[in-house]
Amino acid sequence: MVSGPCEELLRTGALGPEGAAMLYRTVAAVARFDRYPPPDNYAAWTGDAVTEMAHDFLAGERSHERLVHLAVLATDERSFARLLEASVRNYFRSRARATDRGRLHRRIRSLLENDVAFSQVATGQPGAGWWMLRDGPVAPWAGRIDELLGAASAVPVALTRWRDGMVAERASLRELCQQILSAAGGAVPLSDVVGVVAHRLGLAAPPISTEVDAPDTATVADVESSALASLAAAAAFDQLTPRDRLLLLVLDDSVREAAAFVGVSKTTAADGLARLRTKLAALLVDVDAQGDVLQQLIVLSARWADERTDNDRTAS
Repeated sequence: MVSGPCEELLRTGALGPEGAAMLYRTVAAVARFDRYPPPDNYAAWTGDAVTEMAHDFLAGERSHERLVHLAVLATDERSFARLLEASVRNYFRSRARATDRGRLHRRIRSLLENDVAFSQVATGQPGAGWWMLRDGPVAPWAGRIDELLGAASAVPVALTRWRDGMVAERASLRELCQQILSAAGGAVPLSDVVGVVAHRLGLAAPPISTEVDAPDTATVADVESSALASLAAAAAFDQLTPRDRLLLLVLDDSVREAAAFVGVSKTTAADGLARLRTKLAALLVDVDAQGDVLQQLIVLSARWADERTDNDRTAS
């Protein structure tokens, strides 16, 4: 009897030939369906481009965690296919956010280096290399990230079309940096300035949207299965704390990004992510089609977070 991708993974701890073939098909389908651009140095999604992306998925950062996630949550070949699709889609989203974050990082660095309103802490002083307002307090910032997030949230942001899409105008980025450094009352690392601005611009969390269709690698669930998944997701959602629901949206992101998104310290975010994974495993242990339930749980949390943001927003 020929084993399937799920059985291969459980037996060997790695994707076998069946799993690799499914991964290539899934990467190609998600790239085409979600209209992602091909990797650098490729003009289109050729076979080589798909292979490179699939290999990055398996060998890049968090690759071991992705395989563990598949092995723990998949209950059969069907759920494995859907979980693999969700994992590949999250990987594409993470890469897209990383690209946007990299572009934003370069723009903010250039702005700070070329604007007389800002200066760096001199070498040899505490916080050397950190950024501050010119003639402002020099002491390294040691506050909570949510204070900086709150200051950034009050800054109206104007967008303009620039190269690959819509980005914040330079004047908006300048005002954001000024308000962040003013709220800090001292010098702040460039990475934290970028992280807070990224959060304000919506680059610190996955897109809050519902998947209407699915790539051709997924098996379409029937109405009964979908209804059962919805009930299970709703029951699990009620067991999550507000912080759990926010962390669920950044479950595959770095601890730093999760901390910035939720507004807690990196230590608190790391502990919260670990507890959330344990809680999810316990909540879904007896649930069929765990991948479907997890995706619907993410949608519920995203809608909750969206409504929460709308209710709390003080400036657009």
